[in-house]
Amino acid sequence: MSRPRLPDCRRLKAIYVARRAVRAYISLCERVLPSPKDGENIARLCKAKGRPAEAMAWVERGLTAATTRRWGNEDNRASRLFLMPLQPCPTS
Repeated sequence: MSRPRLPDCRRLKAIYVARRAVRAYISLCERVLPSPKDGENIARLCKAKGRPAEAMAWVERGLTAATTRRWGNEDNRASRLFLMPLQPCPTS
């Protein structure tokens, strides 16, 4: 069962990110179809609040959502980088 997508809640999502309102953002995503970008944004907020396990769960949700349809500006290309292992910087 897919959830209805609100006409345009990008501004509200941007406000939640700016205010670091992770609970409000998650609540909104429970009412609408979360995009891959939502997964990335919530993961960053969770990581900043010291909740890495929850952050990884949201990255995975975003990556899963990316396969369901074309998202355009709501894609999560940066989340794919989030999962890549860090490489040490080369020394001269």
